[in-house]
Amino acid sequence: MSHDRPRPRSRGYFERDGHIHERITLRSPSRSRSRSHSHPHLHPHHRSSSQPRLTTREIANELEERNAELHAITTSLHTELATLKGKNWQLICDNGEWMERVRILKVEKEKLKRENREKEREVGELVERVGLMRRGVVGRGILVEEGLRERLEEMVVKVEGLEERVRVLNGRVKEKDSKLDYLRRWLVAKGYRVEGV
Repeated sequence: MSHDRPRPRSRGYFERDGHIHERITLRSPSRSRSRSHSHPHLHPHHRSSSQPRLTTREIANELEERNAELHAITTSLHTELATLKGKNWQLICDNGEWMERVRILKVEKEKLKRENREKEREVGELVERVGLMRRGVVGRGILVEEGLRERLEEMVVKVEGLEERVRVLNGRVKEKDSKLDYLRRWLVAKGYRVEGV
């Protein structure tokens, strides 16, 4: 009578962990102890003994550290952005202040030019009157009569004073032009567009 030979008891079996990774557990012949080997194809995330698996607490700590670093970087960027906005606002205020100075200088310049033209006109009229008086009085030989000499001298002095005033006004106009040119170049160097200066 033939008997089937009993199959030897398997020395290994499959196990699954919580992540549905399979591994083969091998039994030693004495059954006193067992050891496990992860199948390379069934457990692709296997760590060697030199790379221990991180615990949940360690992962949480690492995430907290990275979150703190990102928060610090975000805070630094917000601070830098606020600083840049402040500088930009200051530049806008400075530009407004300088443009107001330009406007005032232009008004003063135009006022001086009008006054200068008026004085030049007065000088021209007085010079013409002095010339007419000299020709008429000398031609009739009555230069000393009726205080004409004194009037003529007064008019000459007035003409000289007006001419000096015109020279001063011309100098002030040039000074305003110089200041306006300086402000224009300064604003252009700062990146602002300046027109009509």
